[in-house]
Amino acid sequence: MLLKSEMPHFVALPLWPDDGLRRLELTADWIYKQWPDHNILIEKGTVVNGASIPRLFRNIYDPMGILFLASIVHDKMFQDAWFYICDDDHKVLGRYYVTYEDANRIFEEIAHLSYPDESNAIELASFALRHGGRGTWDECRERQDALINGPK
Repeated sequence: MLLKSEMPHFVALPLWPDDGLRRLELTADWIYKQWPDHNILIEKGTVVNGASIPRLFRNIYDPMGILFLASIVHDKMFQDAWFYICDDDHKVLGRYYVTYEDANRIFEEIAHLSYPDESNAIELASFALRHGGRGTWDECRERQDALINGPK
């Protein structure tokens, strides 16, 4: 469990009228230090929507609850297919590039590290990501391609 001082800080952004999803913007860089491979840096200004839990399950699993920390890193990975890694002094060491499968695996690892007693919720979320997230991943890669190479 993270200390209060290690938690991310956000400001809420207006809802998008077409989908009603909440959006939160990081107001400061956030370092996730519990992942055993590296410290993960998610930079200030990153916009996330938290755990995208279907409405049917929101009475059981709060989108801002046990899956939220893992969803911050997962949202960044889906947006950019990478995240920064840094040392304990917050010095950026480089980018950690991920595939769709990596993003889902890292989400699951972080969720288990953050909330080890919540295996059922984590397994359900991981199943949903593996079987329903590919379209969103592909849309993000298409947007990246358009930004780099221009519209087709």
